[in-house]
Amino acid sequence: MTTTTGQSATTDRDPPEDLRDLLSRVERAGDGGDTAQVHLRDVVGELGQASFAPFILLPGLILLVPGIGDLPGVPVTMGALVVLSASQLLVHRHDLWLPDWLGRRSIERRKLKKSLSWMRPVAKLLDRVTRPRLTGIVRGAGVGLMLISCILIATATPVMEIVPLLANIAGAALVGFGLALFARDGVLALLAFALLGACVAWLLWLF
Repeated sequence: MTTTTGQSATTDRDPPEDLRDLLSRVERAGDGGDTAQVHLRDVVGELGQASFAPFILLPGLILLVPGIGDLPGVPVTMGALVVLSASQLLVHRHDLWLPDWLGRRSIERRKLKKSLSWMRPVAKLLDRVTRPRLTGIVRGAGVGLMLISCILIATATPVMEIVPLLANIAGAALVGFGLALFARDGVLALLAFALLGACVAWLLWLF
């Protein structure tokens, strides 16, 4: 089993069982390789073909992490990942494809573990409250509308570099959409649409 950037990431791994399992797989990414850095291609290889919804969800979680999500360059990188994941899912690709430049992006393993430690209590709570509900919203046209919304949020990431709190609100919306797709939870999809509306309202109020 191999994962190559600039190509489809194909593996035979089963999808993560829940959000905590997803975070555990992210922590294992790159084990046995460079101990100082974890590359995005390693994370894709660990998650395999289940990468589409998780790679909408994970950028949202990262944007919510204090001291990480608002660092210069982080919103734009996360936005690029969301655009690639959502657009490929929108056209019904089976395997996630990443360009080389994005696959080579990395984070210090120490910072990654710190971020994951912050995310785990949130993941535990979300795993308790999410379940398949209003599943008609997370099918067909509803999925398409969610993916287009994620792309719109992601393309606004350059603005998030300069507008206070916008990255955090957008991150929460991405978490909602990603988790709605991941858990087939239509209630979360509705909440995510509400957060998207809050992003738009915040921008209109500022400008």
